[in-house]
Amino acid sequence: MKFINLKQFRQDRSLSQKELVAITGLPQSTVSYIENGYQEIRENQLEVLKKAFPDADFARYIYMSASYPYLTNARQHDIEANRKFRGDWSRPTPLDKIEGMDILMQMGRASVSFDGDIVLDRNDGTFLNLGYYVIEPDLFGDRDLIDHLTEKEWFNDELYEDFKRCYLIACRLVGKRPVKQIKMDY
Repeated sequence: MKFINLKQFRQDRSLSQKELVAITGLPQSTVSYIENGYQEIRENQLEVLKKAFPDADFARYIYMSASYPYLTNARQHDIEANRKFRGDWSRPTPLDKIEGMDILMQMGRASVSFDGDIVLDRNDGTFLNLGYYVIEPDLFGDRDLIDHLTEKEWFNDELYEDFKRCYLIACRLVGKRPVKQIKMDY
């Protein structure tokens, strides 16, 4: 793609953008787009410039680029800005706060707090406000934990899968060995 450093050309002649527009008859928006690298220079626009400035050597202002220069610079700036992370890396920012607990991770309706508590959302979308059910790490060793949970009316298959994932992560977080949980079918 062909571009022109129109801003440098204009500054070399001590012209304002408004004066360049008046001399050439090019639309102000076009001049602005070309100057800022949003638009490449078309042959008919270059001819207008050459006609308005017959003594000018435009070859020194014209350059080729595979992409729009301003957009490339802006994209590079955005990439660099996104690489700078602020904050304390020793502790992640909580995703949420439930029942006064800072939540480290969430899987569907199950969450794990920074302290290793598993927080189950008992609301299954039926608009009943059932709140949360908290399982503390000292219950992780209970072999009948899953059976106690499956007795609950709000504990469905979806929550069962979310619980299994959170259980293993919470055990690892607090240094407890996971106990094999078997759902008994009666």
